[in-house]
Amino acid sequence: MAGLYDKTRDQEKAISTYTDCLSLNTSHKKANYNLGVLYHNNASKLKGIVTTPADKNSLKETLTNAEFYLKKQRTYI
Repeated sequence: MAGLYDKTRDQEKAISTYTDCLSLNTSHKKANYNLGVLYHNNASKLKGIVTTPADKNSLKETLTNAEFYLKKQRTYI
């Protein structure tokens, strides 16, 4: 279901669905990977529009989330 949300560009629902999945199984490799990719893609979009300190904080948080979930996914390979 999260993949469908991602394809329809409903990022919030995709992130919520992957997060729900991880609340049931924190080692779910695909959910960790896909969530990391979603955050990474969102960070890539934010890079072009960062103009304020709040934008910079949002970008930093998004990159931190991407790194966290991608590293977590590699832990379960």
